[in-house]
Amino acid sequence: HWLDLARYADTKGYVFTEERRYPFAYTYRDYVIDALNIDLPYDQFIIEQLAADLMPERRNEESLAALGFLTVGNRFLNKSQEIYDDRIDVTVRGLMGLTVACARCHDHKFDPLEQADYYSLYGVFASCEEPERLPQIGDPPDEAAFKKYKEELAKLEQNLHDYENKLAGEISSEAKSHIENYLLDVADKLKHQTGRYELEEKYEIRKRLGDQFLAYLRQRDVNDPVFGAWRRVINLKPEDFDKDAESRLDNVLQQIEQNKYEPNPLVKARLINNRPVHMYDYVKLYSELLNTAYKPEAELPETERENWKQIREHLIATGFPVDIDGTEAVALFHRDERNKHRELEKKIDAHMVTSPGSPPRAMVLNDKDKPITPYIFKRGNPGMRGDQIPRRFLKVLSSVDSEPFSNESSGRLKLAQDIASKKNPLTARVFVNRVWMQLIGQPLVQETSDFGLRTIPPSHPELLDDLSYRFMENNWSVKWLIKEIVSSETYRQTSQANAVGKQKDLENILVWRMNRKRLPFESMRDSILLTVGVLDKSLKGRSEQLEGDKPTFRRAIYGYIDRNNVSQLLQNFDVAGPSVSVSARTETVVPQQPLYLMNSPFVQDLCQRLSEDVQKELASDNSENAFTIALYHRVLQREPSGEELNWCVDYLKNHSEQKTGRKELAQALILTNEFLFVD
Repeated sequence: HWLDLARYADTKGYVFTEERRYPFAYTYRDYVIDALNIDLPYDQFIIEQLAADLMPERRNEESLAALGFLTVGNRFLNKSQEIYDDRIDVTVRGLMGLTVACARCHDHKFDPLEQADYYSLYGVFASCEEPERLPQIGDPPDEAAFKKYKEELAKLEQNLHDYENKLAGEISSEAKSHIENYLLDVADKLKHQTGRYELEEKYEIRKRLGDQFLAYLRQRDVNDPVFGAWRRVINLKPEDFDKDAESRLDNVLQQIEQNKYEPNPLVKARLINNRPVHMYDYVKLYSELLNTAYKPEAELPETERENWKQIREHLIATGFPVDIDGTEAVALFHRDERNKHRELEKKIDAHMVTSPGSPPRAMVLNDKDKPITPYIFKRGNPGMRGDQIPRRFLKVLSSVDSEPFSNESSGRLKLAQDIASKKNPLTARVFVNRVWMQLIGQPLVQETSDFGLRTIPPSHPELLDDLSYRFMENNWSVKWLIKEIVSSETYRQTSQANAVGKQKDLENILVWRMNRKRLPFESMRDSILLTVGVLDKSLKGRSEQLEGDKPTFRRAIYGYIDRNNVSQLLQNFDVAGPSVSVSARTETVVPQQPLYLMNSPFVQDLCQRLSEDVQKELASDNSENAFTIALYHRVLQREPSGEELNWCVDYLKNHSEQKTGRKELAQALILTNEFLFVD
């Protein structure tokens, strides 16, 4: 159920041509199972899932996988605002039962949650990033397979780097041969008229590279030895260029004579001998100058080589955007180049997913070098900035923490500590309420993920307070909490109703009887496999298919979850969809549920195995009577009543084929409410 809350899935959702699978989502699931098995204190469980990488004393490297709580969510076409929103929601609604995501566009309509609360948390998650290479946790499953995996990975990564470097060289050559076009593009962006001269139609300017040219030239100083003259005239408003450009140039030449400005001698000579008048003259002057500067040294006049060398060195030192490396080139790719690049990346991800030697890695989140100070987005629109606000905890819970988070980090660790604080009135209550719901069959507070003002007050407020307090005092032990509830008289009641109780409390709000609980899909499937004797109890590892030609016999929790295409089988049995955080599954009764148990080849095959296994155990006594009793022992863990025994024996005796009849009887017992429900 925690994985429902964490909206766990093995895929990203729709992400265009990107690899859609998460290669290492399973490491988060393994972390959750291990944490619950060792009874990790719930407060530490929370802190690790929000800030394991920032904890001063980390339990072990495997605990980094806890950060999957934040990173296994939907990728929303890689829209960062939507990803941050998802992380805010799963953190605040998932852990504290507050719908702060409703304050994204305006202050909350019902609860004391402001837009400033939402965007202060937005700043926390926007100050984090996912590393390009995820850290390895634990040992590879097999050394020989790991060696083969590394060799193949090195080849795939080399192919990617080779492609990046190849494109970087092509883009650099392309940019150097079209410098005039890029300078024209800069002038055009600044609304300067360049006469009849237009960009070459046969050449497509790379927009982002054009933006880099603009940024570079804007950063040049008026005394820059190469671009000083350009910088002095480009600042002129287009309408003032004709009347002021010449005087600006005169001023430049005068400063040169007075030794107040020292341009490169080659720039100086061109300014004097080819006096520019029009903006295009400046474009032409600089494009010819730079084109010559990038020629091979042997092609340059020997007397001027030192001056050309100075220009080249100056351009390199100041980051002139034509010398591009592989990593920089990625941002400049055209669509077809990006698609090819993504295909190479997908091969790497696919290798990590499918290779048996791929070691486990944690889907971590790291703090950026410099945390951001967020703005409120008016109406939730990033293009409409409002007031700037600090990163901090929710104002309504200022009794827990009223200070803004430090500017030394994102604030994730402090946020996690505030959520897991004993001073926080919500965290323990929200969790206790959910555990009570899973064990008793109904929550104390009906809205398990909304403890706001609209929610109906708890049916037993003193009980919720008492359990929450003692839960924290017992070191936030989940196993203590479960034991406390299941050993109570409330839990040990019968689910049998009576007329008096139904008249006074038809909905059983006061828990005067136990609730009948249908096994969730995972428990039902596992119970069938366990009953048959084929359940694979191994822990950890990658997700496996629950359906198809070769469905796994592992626990259903290890089943593959495709966020974009959730299995119809899982939907039919009310398994929570992984699109959002879900704290309580819906429960339906539809024909598809018994039809699956009746007609599924997987279930039929298991029932055939079950009947054959029971038959083998009987040894010499292979009568219908003995078979029925043994089958009841295996499936329902009890003796059949006299009436049940007679019915079953009559059915088996009258069936035309013994093998089929016994398989059908096994399947009939699997289909009973006694097997599928917990009383």
